[in-house]
Amino acid sequence: RPPASDGGALTMRVPTDPQLSIVIPCYNEERDLPLSMPPLFAALRRLGLRHEIVLVNNGSADRTPDLIDGFAATEPVRRIDVAVNEGYGLGVITGLRAARGELVCQMWADAQVSADDVVETIAIARATRPGTLVKVRRVERDDGVLRKVISFTWNNVFERAFHGGGVDVNGCPKIYHRGDLALLDLECKDSFLDAEAIIKARMLKMRIIEVPVHFYARAGGASKIKLLRYSAMFLENVARYRFGDRLADWRVQAEAARRSAERPQAAPTESVAS
Repeated sequence: RPPASDGGALTMRVPTDPQLSIVIPCYNEERDLPLSMPPLFAALRRLGLRHEIVLVNNGSADRTPDLIDGFAATEPVRRIDVAVNEGYGLGVITGLRAARGELVCQMWADAQVSADDVVETIAIARATRPGTLVKVRRVERDDGVLRKVISFTWNNVFERAFHGGGVDVNGCPKIYHRGDLALLDLECKDSFLDAEAIIKARMLKMRIIEVPVHFYARAGGASKIKLLRYSAMFLENVARYRFGDRLADWRVQAEAARRSAERPQAAPTESVAS
């Protein structure tokens, strides 16, 4: 659908049948959004896909909702509200469930991955088939020595617990085909959501493609992650997913759903008039 003009201002309407959904959880992002969103809007226009941007107001107490509404006046933005912040994961899941695109991109609001790298990763994902998860791998990082060490440690703990791959677990954007996202059925409300996606993708033997990117320092607000609390939560979730039974029922249902989707459909019966 072509853009609409309102008094000289270019307005991009939200398409009803987007090819691409961008899902961004936003928790008290009033300092980041004015810096991160305009370059993303411009890069997505150059990409040329029908797209929607689902900005999830994840229980913010600042001007985040007002900024989202301002973007929606001229861009294909949908605001989704979570009344009370229960964690990063719930914000992501809420946006993923609202997304309508055939490709669904989960990313952050802080522009630590450039808009150009975001659209390049989307372009790579477009060329893949279902059964593929495309994500970034942060190979050059400007977010400080401590964060690098902690990320390295978390990734190694994850690999020892769940085996193989050497994936940058938390690297975003992550881009899913719609059918794959339904099979993954993500449910973790906290910051382990990214790890849950990787665990389940591996269990379903999905192909994981990592695109190397530069990870910049935050230009706006501070990170919302409390490192000690996150570390304890990460280890607790590793133990729960590695040794608990929470994945067993999901795996049975997901594999049954995939087999059903792959089963050839019977041809419709045609009646021929005598």
